Amino acid sequence: MPEKIETNIKPGKKRFYTLVSGIVLFILGRGLSAASRLDSDVRREVNQWPEGFSFKMTIWPNGPSMAVRKVNGYLKSYKSPFAEEDVIIYFRNVDSAFLTFTAQISTPMAYAEHRIFAKGDLSMVMSFVRCLDVLEGHLFPRIINRLILRRKPRMGLKKQLVRLYIYLVAIPFGL
Repeated sequence: MPEKIETNIKPGKKRFYTLVSGIVLFILGRGLSAASRLDSDVRREVNQWPEGFSFKMTIWPNGPSMAVRKVNGYLKSYKSPFAEEDVIIYFRNVDSAFLTFTAQISTPMAYAEHRIFAKGDLSMVMSFVRCLDVLEGHLFPRIINRLILRRKPRMGLKKQLVRLYIYLVAIPFGL
């Protein structure tokens, strides 16, 4: 009988996927912060949340994360999560996050395929997802928005200026 050989093979860490997912979470945090001040649709959603309400998006189990909290009527982005968030949106693994963040699959499709799961009040999760949809409308070009968003966002002059502000000021400087 052949001798059994034991090996210690560890799975790869997927550094590129983790790096891209971390960058996207950083951009989403800063973008949500700016959109809560400038975009009327996001502001309307955020006004319904209680003061101090916090959201976290993270890649399960030990991936990058992003947290936002409502402070003085607007969202503020935080790199490190709080002790306890009111709502947490988990990506099952870094592959699922990468596919969603690079617009290869839409958020509803990722949820339908059980790549995303949430903990907390479902109505607040849906409100947060509506804010993310508006932000994706600002961040992605029109051709990608047609693929990942159910409704095409209306982009008048004011929305185009908000988009420009998010790209040139909010994301690089956090203002």
